[in-house]
Amino acid sequence: MKIFISHSSKDEDIYTNLADSLRKQGHTVFNAIDINIGENWIEKIKNALYESDIFIAIITENFLSSSWAQAELSSVVLGTNNIRLLPVVVGDVFVPSFIAQFQYRKVKTEEEIISAVLTDIAKLSNIEDNPSLFQKKGIAQVEENNLEEK
Repeated sequence: MKIFISHSSKDEDIYTNLADSLRKQGHTVFNAIDINIGENWIEKIKNALYESDIFIAIITENFLSSSWAQAELSSVVLGTNNIRLLPVVVGDVFVPSFIAQFQYRKVKTEEEIISAVLTDIAKLSNIEDNPSLFQKKGIAQVEENNLEEK
C-alpha cells in the first residue's frame, strides 16, 4: 500500500521509525526528503496525498502547532479521493474537534505507535482484499444452516 505520514518536522524521529517499520512490511511510504532541488514541493506533496491509499496523521503538540501538517490533514478530510485516514494521537494531547470527529488511535509511546499502525493497516488490508468478508461469512453460515436442514 502507498502510505503518507503527516507529522511535524519536530517529530522526525517518530516518522522515521514508523516509516522504516512500514517499509519492512512492504509498504511504500512518501518521504518529502526525496523531492529534488527545483521540483515544486507543494505539487509533489499534493500528488503523494492523492496517490496514497492510507494517510496517517501523527498528532502531537508539535503537529497541532504546525500549519503545514494541519493543511495536509484538512486536504484529506475535505478531499474527494478514497484515502483511508488513520489519526494517531500521541500522549496527553488535546484533540481538537476537527480531529475528534474521526475515530482515532490514542497511544503513549513510540512502540505503541508502530504496533497500533501495523495492526490497523493489516485490518485495512484485509478489508480491501476481501471487501465482502463479513457478508461471505454470513452467507456461508446461512448455506451451512440450509444444508443441515436437508
